[in-house]
Amino acid sequence: MSLIVFCLQGMVFDYYVDDASCSMVPWENKVPSFSYMPDSFSSLFVPTVDTTRLTYFLDTLIAKKHYVMFVGNTGTLSCADQHSNMSLHL
Repeated sequence: MSLIVFCLQGMVFDYYVDDASCSMVPWENKVPSFSYMPDSFSSLFVPTVDTTRLTYFLDTLIAKKHYVMFVGNTGTLSCADQHSNMSLHL
């Protein structure tokens, strides 16, 4: 059994457990790079730490056949990410 080493800065929510190294890794390491396509401005989606973290939880829970509902104010990923993921899983 491996021990997970916690980082000294930030909060526990700022990290995820990397299975390969059994260590806490910042979510920033999982954020995909952003590339801008000038012809598709209406479908522009900039990945952030929050969108990466919530997408991970959404994908994991859906894969385990759990119901998921994110709630939040406008601009907090409660709708945009659900639409993109629903189209992938339906």
